[in-house]
Amino acid sequence: MEQLERRVANFQKEFLSKDNPFVAIIGAKGSGKTYVGALFVLSMLQRGGQGLVMFNTFQQAKDIYKQNIKTMLDELGWPYHFNEQQMILTVWDNTVHFRSAESDVIRRIESIEYEWGWADESSYFKPDSLNVFASRIRKGLALKRITSMPADPDAYIYNFIERRDDAKLFEISLQDNPDPVFRERYTKELMNTYSGAQLERYLYGKRVSLEGIGLFYITPDMRGQYKYDPKDTLVLSWDFNVEYRAVSGWQVVGRDEAGRPKVACVFAKQMKEATVGDDAEKLANELRNHKSDIVITGDATGANRTALATGSMWTAIKEKFHDVFGGTIRYRVPDTNPLVRDTIECCNWSLKNKLVYFDTDDARDVYNSMVAAKADKYGDIDKKDDYKEGAVKSHDADTARYALWHFYMQMYPGNNKNYWIV
Repeated sequence: MEQLERRVANFQKEFLSKDNPFVAIIGAKGSGKTYVGALFVLSMLQRGGQGLVMFNTFQQAKDIYKQNIKTMLDELGWPYHFNEQQMILTVWDNTVHFRSAESDVIRRIESIEYEWGWADESSYFKPDSLNVFASRIRKGLALKRITSMPADPDAYIYNFIERRDDAKLFEISLQDNPDPVFRERYTKELMNTYSGAQLERYLYGKRVSLEGIGLFYITPDMRGQYKYDPKDTLVLSWDFNVEYRAVSGWQVVGRDEAGRPKVACVFAKQMKEATVGDDAEKLANELRNHKSDIVITGDATGANRTALATGSMWTAIKEKFHDVFGGTIRYRVPDTNPLVRDTIECCNWSLKNKLVYFDTDDARDVYNSMVAAKADKYGDIDKKDDYKEGAVKSHDADTARYALWHFYMQMYPGNNKNYWIV
């Protein structure tokens, strides 16, 4: 059996040590949290005993398994089986349960006992979820491990850690990552993406409140004359809401020196027909004279059935557009939405690199929505004003997030998976 041999920093050694019952790492992006969490899982599999690994969502659990843990298992050549439906990893005779911190899932583990566990991005867990996680790890050595990004200074996770007399807490920055080449490269990328309080949190690992700060790095010089061209490929990005369905149209308007596409929002629509199908029919007829391909993307939750459509919302859109355009329609909606924080980072990377523009007249709803977007205290989009009369809604900015993710998800550094496992 090949052994685990990896270069680790001192705080990571403490995380891996079986002599520490409870270790928490609260750290900046790229500081080594997820990497050492995956190492911890494999080291526990070597020792034996049933384990629990918990994430915010099932999608995050699947991503971390595939990007980190599966990669290490393949490198080591250990025999393993992963049941994706039940989210159970078996290595030799040892099992690991991958779970999300959502309340309905938490209830299913309340009768199970574990010998070790790791909770990732745990500052986003509800207090009950974090408490249940800790309470179920009580057999054998009962090793508990917590990793997360810095949160609001008053976040529950700090009280959860600091009230324990057996806890070791490490608050670290990107500079604590033991890989100097990675540190230098990723520091530049973060500084090209963030500023102010966001940079303090993401680069230096400081406890700061992001609530109320502007979410997107957007400036007036990004506006100009970028008119819709019916002869070029058009990307339509949709976001579904009760008040209106927001749709924005995007086209490539040039290339930068590195050959990356520059894109412009050429129009924004706020569709308010009786059903999503009626919205789609109206917009398809407005675009009837389009002479090139149309790419449809947007909010993956549109695959659900709602009162706004007899079938799924995406099915209604595809049918109406196919009726008008036939085979020139391309469907590029993901099975599940990416993490909001990932799309925000992708947007800010593309905005700071001067790759994104907005037509002054026809795209003003998207531009205004992005200017108005504010962060909640965790750095996600603050939605509390969306239903206030007269407020600028976040729905139009959401269409920009989906569109820019479509254009740049393979280019922006945060989606280079090596950046998240070192």
